Amino acid sequence: MAASDGGSVESARVPRGFDDRSPYGAAQAIAQTIVEHSDELTSEAQVLDAIVEAQGPGAAHYLDAIARSGHSVFYHQIELLYELGKERVRPDMRDRFCFEAGRSFHSLIYADNITMVLAMALASPHEFQQTFAELVTRQLYFYGGNKYVIEPERAKNEIELSIRYSDPEAMRVYVEHFGLDVDTCFANSIQFIGGTMRDFCAKVIAGFDADRYGVAIDGLCASLRMPVGNVDRFDNDALVPTLVGYVGRLKENQAQERREEILESGLIAESDLMRDTWNRIRRASRSEELVLLHGESGTGKSFLARKIHENSRRGDKPFIEVGLTSDLGSENLILSNLFGHERGAFTGAQDQKAGLFSLADGGTIFLDEIGDAPPELQAKLLRVIETSTFKRLGGVEDICVDVRVIVATNRDLPRMVEEGTFRRDLFYRLHVIALELPPLRDRRDDVPALAEFLVTRAQERRGGVAERMLAPGLADRLRAYSWPGNIRELEHALRHALAMGDTDLITLDDLPDGVRDALRAAPDPGPSSATQGPRSLEGGVLDIEGLRRQIRATNPVDASGSVAHVDFVKRLWLKTLIEECNGDLALIARYWDRSSEKTLRNLVREYGLQAELDRARGRPPKRE
Repeated sequence: MAASDGGSVESARVPRGFDDRSPYGAAQAIAQTIVEHSDELTSEAQVLDAIVEAQGPGAAHYLDAIARSGHSVFYHQIELLYELGKERVRPDMRDRFCFEAGRSFHSLIYADNITMVLAMALASPHEFQQTFAELVTRQLYFYGGNKYVIEPERAKNEIELSIRYSDPEAMRVYVEHFGLDVDTCFANSIQFIGGTMRDFCAKVIAGFDADRYGVAIDGLCASLRMPVGNVDRFDNDALVPTLVGYVGRLKENQAQERREEILESGLIAESDLMRDTWNRIRRASRSEELVLLHGESGTGKSFLARKIHENSRRGDKPFIEVGLTSDLGSENLILSNLFGHERGAFTGAQDQKAGLFSLADGGTIFLDEIGDAPPELQAKLLRVIETSTFKRLGGVEDICVDVRVIVATNRDLPRMVEEGTFRRDLFYRLHVIALELPPLRDRRDDVPALAEFLVTRAQERRGGVAERMLAPGLADRLRAYSWPGNIRELEHALRHALAMGDTDLITLDDLPDGVRDALRAAPDPGPSSATQGPRSLEGGVLDIEGLRRQIRATNPVDASGSVAHVDFVKRLWLKTLIEECNGDLALIARYWDRSSEKTLRNLVREYGLQAELDRARGRPPKRE
């Protein structure tokens, strides 16, 4: 195997614009083929060690970087990997090593192009042979870049693709710089391409005759002979279930990402009500306006205040939380704690003190239970909210701060205004962005996920591993209780269960007496809508001819005769999901490759499906 320093190719005098990159997936496929057919190198780590040994230590950093990034690799690195493979695999594999490596690579091409293949299968106006020739030519240009010139020729029952370097002399200079032979490099690459396209054809063409497929190489020119005629057809019976399976995997990936997001952030929003609340909170986070959070005790006001701060532009600045009923001490210390004091301002004030508003400068201050603020404090808060200035206790100079204020309360502020216990002007100043946090009894679909999260978090906070879990069905059963203490009561009940239980499973008997007795008396609520998921969608997708007619009727080819864009298939898929899920965007997001409902709304508008969405939701279409 030729040696190389694994470094820059600038000294190779390659012309500007020369394409010397190849897919990282190709390198992975070659390495996997070496491992599969070598008695010496039995892991990809050993393959990398062999490359470093042959090319020198300079290659180690480069290989580590591309493995982490998944970026493309230099063409000469691919060729050196071919040579390593031919040297180290078993003797009976050496002549066909590159071809077999290409066969390993075909799975990536198939996965990357499934929507495009399906679009062409459903919507191309051309005869099959022309459609397929266009498909494989596109793929070879996509993965091979401008290194090659590819020209398809169609015979009666055959497609022949001629392939050659676009600039043979530039390629010769390039590969010889790394001690490689250009004819060998070309032959290696063509064999790899040949193996890739053979298995790709077998994957997408019904009844493909692999025995009639061939690869011919003559110097720096080659041809792929594909037995494909107009009597052949795409294997739709395999393509569409593959797409359905792909969407199913996206759903599973999204569910896993969602579980990881919950464990990382603690945010639970499985119910429609909480999703809507969270969307409003996210929008509020982007502004600089004061936010009022209103909700019963235990609904998570403190947690959501911190989330507003973290999602704002101030997220890396201080977040100061103040409980007006508990953190400030006696009333005569309130002003000192919030605004600070000067030396000698009162008995015992021996030094100047910076208050909490000063500590929050540049960030956010969260004032919990604003309804408990005494009248004098209400007046001071109104001034600092409106002017961003205040005076320290005993001071005469105005102190200016840049602080965003978030307040929260479980009190009925309008009634307090009418009773004269809360300032009217402060009340209206607090209602710039007012968000109502729903009690747990109104968002019961969140209870199962909340319970699982709280059990895991409680065990991890004690420095252990989350080994104990809820017994099957218990998470859903917890929805039958009203949880008057909201999330706080649920958390305390589960911590009680963790402390009192003596098995790996947390059962109903481990819960506090009041909760346990109430659940036993309540009817079983069954699984929540959040865990049921949408019903099977395959029945609306497997009608191939129906899909073909719909796509052609809705999205005819353009004036140039080009095949329908992949967005056409996506549009039809989204339309099917809208119909099957009754327009529930939260449900549709589980089958789509984007989890954001906002993104889906944008796609609905982009694809002109608003009328279909409204009809699916049982509303009349909006007038244009």
